[in-house]
Amino acid sequence: MITVDLEMALQEPSQEWHWKSLQLFFCAFYTFEVVFSIAVSPKRFVKAEFRYWSAFDVAVVILGWLDLLLLSWNTNVICLRLVRLIKTLQLPRIMWKMNWNCKQDARLILYLLRTAWQGIVPTLLVGAVMVYSMLIIILSIVVRSLDTAPSTEVEQQLKLHWGSWSKALTSMYKAVTWGDTWKEMAAGLEASSSFSYGIFLLYTALFNFVLVTVLFCTFIQRTMKFMHAAPYLTTQDKQARKNFFVSALLKAFEGNSEVSYEQFCGKLFSENHALDKILTRLEVTTDDADQLFYTLSGQGIRDVPLGVFTSGCMRMTEPARKVDLLMLKDAVKSPAHLQTHDRQRESEVSNGGGHWGTLEDIGGREPITIRKVSKDLFAATLTNVVVLEALRTDEERSDLTTTIKELVKVVLGCEGGCGFVVASYAAYKAVRDDNVDFQAVDHSTHFQKGYMTERLRDVHVGDPAFLQAMRDFSAHSEGDAWPHNHEASGLPKDGYALLSLNGYRVICAARIQGLPVTPFKWDGVGTRHAAALGTCWAFRRFPAIVLVRSERGKVHGLYHKGGKVVVYECEG
Repeated sequence: MITVDLEMALQEPSQEWHWKSLQLFFCAFYTFEVVFSIAVSPKRFVKAEFRYWSAFDVAVVILGWLDLLLLSWNTNVICLRLVRLIKTLQLPRIMWKMNWNCKQDARLILYLLRTAWQGIVPTLLVGAVMVYSMLIIILSIVVRSLDTAPSTEVEQQLKLHWGSWSKALTSMYKAVTWGDTWKEMAAGLEASSSFSYGIFLLYTALFNFVLVTVLFCTFIQRTMKFMHAAPYLTTQDKQARKNFFVSALLKAFEGNSEVSYEQFCGKLFSENHALDKILTRLEVTTDDADQLFYTLSGQGIRDVPLGVFTSGCMRMTEPARKVDLLMLKDAVKSPAHLQTHDRQRESEVSNGGGHWGTLEDIGGREPITIRKVSKDLFAATLTNVVVLEALRTDEERSDLTTTIKELVKVVLGCEGGCGFVVASYAAYKAVRDDNVDFQAVDHSTHFQKGYMTERLRDVHVGDPAFLQAMRDFSAHSEGDAWPHNHEASGLPKDGYALLSLNGYRVICAARIQGLPVTPFKWDGVGTRHAAALGTCWAFRRFPAIVLVRSERGKVHGLYHKGGKVVVYECEG
């Protein structure tokens, strides 16, 4: 708007009305902006954080209209224009708040400029000494030349460009910055003394080809040094803002200062992107954050302070601390873990579970025992003391009990075959590290994560929408695929649904590959039930429950106990 005012002042009176109309438009726009802000959110307008800027906006509008009226009276209002110019200060303020990375880059640039002077200043001092020395030599020769009574033309040229210290400095500055043609300034020197002329030529050559080059090289050298230091400066900057990140994480986790791996994954893989935004500011990917938290939690067995997690995220971006080292640590089993695994294997052998599915004994695997239980007691039987005691907290026990209770209703309400796995995020990650893979089979260009996975995002197992989705998924269809008139037309209706302890999907329509050969056999069942048995055995180190429904409507629940796979069949 100040640009319009100045343009009006410079234009002819006949063209002034064009600019007045434009100025009137800007005044009206600013007025609408203030009125709209007050109408939409009056509390925010007077909020402590914004009240000074809000008051300034009101003042700008008032001064704008006053300026417009005073211009109509042809009054000089330069002061009002300058005051209104401060309106532009809001632009960097808004940009500063929009993106934390912009502020981070600005700090790095300021650091570069500040450190660059450490090398540039000595170069400038050397240049100043060189200029001063040559200036003294040239002026000394000029004074001697003027004393010898040169011609009038030469005397005028010398006095014009070299008649005083200020004129001499100005001439030397213009000579190297192309302010004037250096030949014109040196004409008097050339006519009066070849020596002073040579000194002047030497000065221009040294300044343009040596001093400037040294300055550029110094700045480039400082820039290269800065490039190597930038990662550490970024880390230091984030360390200084550690409290900010911890506060943001506390807000994301409802004020809990210590968080379990289950809670972390629940937030990480939900559609609430608050945690993703924090990780983006920390410059940590989702996979790296997952791996870090998994390691800090001792593979999901203890809570992690958010301050420790924040420090870990900051250090992961340092060159010497890569997340691959954390993955390597998890890949190498600790002695305590190996001892536990050995004791478990001895227990399995003593309980008849010592067969490992080799070609020699594959025919002698132990058949599983199926116990029948009524529909009313089916969920309670699966969530017995043995399973619940393996969980860490009462909250997890309550979540699992509720999830299984609601999931049984879903399984019984389906029309065809389906399968479900309920386990902790730590269990899924550990089993995946044991080379068991879970991949959605119904993904496409439109459904990158899989149709059922995207359809059931943030849908609890107790939600009627979950039941309807699974009824549609398990319903018989041609080719075991979604019909042609469906949004997922042609995508397969196959695989297991993997659920977390709190009843939300992890992956749906998942093909489970790489399952270990179990020391048990289940005769008279198809591949879906065989996969349920293998899955239950793969999760034997964790509290996990598998539910499977056959095409004929038979429902079974499986869990691991003391080296055995316990199977219950739902009756009624």
